[in-house]
Amino acid sequence: MAKQAVNGGRVHIQPPASAMEPCPRCGELEALVERFHESLSALEVLVVDGYLVKVWPDAEDGGYVAECPTVQCVSQGETRDEALAGVKAAMQEMVSGLADLGHPPPPKDA
Repeated sequence: MAKQAVNGGRVHIQPPASAMEPCPRCGELEALVERFHESLSALEVLVVDGYLVKVWPDAEDGGYVAECPTVQCVSQGETRDEALAGVKAAMQEMVSGLADLGHPPPPKDA
């Protein structure tokens, strides 16, 4: 049962001791959040052929990820340059494939 204490009109509720025990999953979650923050702080946004491309380190698998949301392309690589080269090639293939089908390319971001 939680304990209550009244202090100057304020009620302070202290959870039972069993609720204060560390959760084994919390450590995993904290590590995941930390890796996410590290990746987010290293996020780069570039303009490639008029489209925005995001590049960030892949904290889970290692290496890098490059993504162009507008053209709907993603690439991974061991290095930043490898991931960026992969997404550039995928973007060119996507735009070329759209043209072959008689569709216009996606509107440019920049």
